[in-house]
Amino acid sequence: MVERRRLSFVDGFWSFVVGGIVIASTLLALDPITRPEDCLNTAGNASAFDNPGWDGYLVLAVFVWFSAVVVELGLLATLRRRRAVDIALRATCVLTLTILISCECLGLLLVCH
Repeated sequence: MVERRRLSFVDGFWSFVVGGIVIASTLLALDPITRPEDCLNTAGNASAFDNPGWDGYLVLAVFVWFSAVVVELGLLATLRRRRAVDIALRATCVLTLTILISCECLGLLLVCH
């Protein structure tokens, strides 16, 4: 007989949690400028990072993170044995949090521009 695994609260949230930790730790390690007064070029067109390449890398990382969250929400393994209301509520919460966090991360790109 096949043994059924108990549903876990974090099923479907792994990419959200792991991706969020990776992006947060990357931002902590890069130590970007967060105040416009601290920008090297206060007239604009400076980067919030020591390496201006991170302006593009951050956008790519956030896009990959958001895509991974959407893909994980659509996997059958995360939908199995859940009610439609639970699926919709979980998806709404995790997508809203991902968008809010992404907007805060990408807001760093506008600090010095």
